[in-house]
Amino acid sequence: MKQAKPPVIMIGGIPTIGKSSVARTLAAHRSMDYLSTDIITRLVVTATSAKQTPFVHFLRRQNPDHYFLKTAPKTFVSHCKKEAAEVMKAILGLFEPYKPFEARGAVIEGSVLLPELIAPFCREQQARVVFLLAERKEHVRENIERRGLWAKTATAKRGEIECLWALNEHIRARADYYGMQTIFSRPLKNIYQRVKSVV
Repeated sequence: MKQAKPPVIMIGGIPTIGKSSVARTLAAHRSMDYLSTDIITRLVVTATSAKQTPFVHFLRRQNPDHYFLKTAPKTFVSHCKKEAAEVMKAILGLFEPYKPFEARGAVIEGSVLLPELIAPFCREQQARVVFLLAERKEHVRENIERRGLWAKTATAKRGEIECLWALNEHIRARADYYGMQTIFSRPLKNIYQRVKSVV
């Protein structure tokens, strides 16, 4: 009898939406490994050159205040997609040929988990996936004000909010296209229970 693959759960969404908290809790409760794509991204920066992963390095070189003042939301989404494609190559490398999650399975979370990039992986690995979404732009602003992110000046933060909202709407549209599960992050008090119920 063919042995079942260990479970892989992927939780995507924009920064500050609550992915990490939900993923850590889920991994602990199900005795699975936890992996943040932020860690993989930092490793990619260290282990590759700007020639090998140009957009990962490009975004790390940017001054956030200058970047969000001059970058249109549509351009930001394009940059995120290109960076995510570079990081996903490293993430996929964790599953072949070395398989660190063979025994326990893994909960993987991060903003680079874009629907169009992970769809083939989800089919191959029979991974379960859910995206946490902001229902309104106001929720993005509140999350940034509460937790902070990259931009420091008020003007740049407004640009940052517009860019993250555009990414949120891109994820919403692509998840819908691929038939992937989405959940609004509000109300926060029962977000873990709602995620647990679908993965």
